[in-house]
Amino acid sequence: MANAAATREGAPPAAEFLKASTHWLRHTFANEAIKQMQPQVLQSLLGHSDLRVTSVYVKAQAADLVRGMRALPRKR
Repeated sequence: MANAAATREGAPPAAEFLKASTHWLRHTFANEAIKQMQPQVLQSLLGHSDLRVTSVYVKAQAADLVRGMRALPRKR
C-alpha cells in the first residue's frame, strides 16, 4: 500500500509512508477533511466531545482572508 501511495504525483517516497503512525494518518485526514466539511461534521467523525478540540484543524486560507477583508463595509 505504501508503494501505491508513493506513486501519486507529489507524494513522499514509500519509506515515508512506512514510517507513518496512525496518529499521523488521522491528523492528515483531519487537515484535509476540514477543507470540505463543517467543523461539527468532522468533530463527529473524529469522536471529539468538544468542538474546541476539532477547531485546531480550522485554518483560514489566504484567499479566504482576502475575501473576508473585501466583504467588510468601507468607511468613508
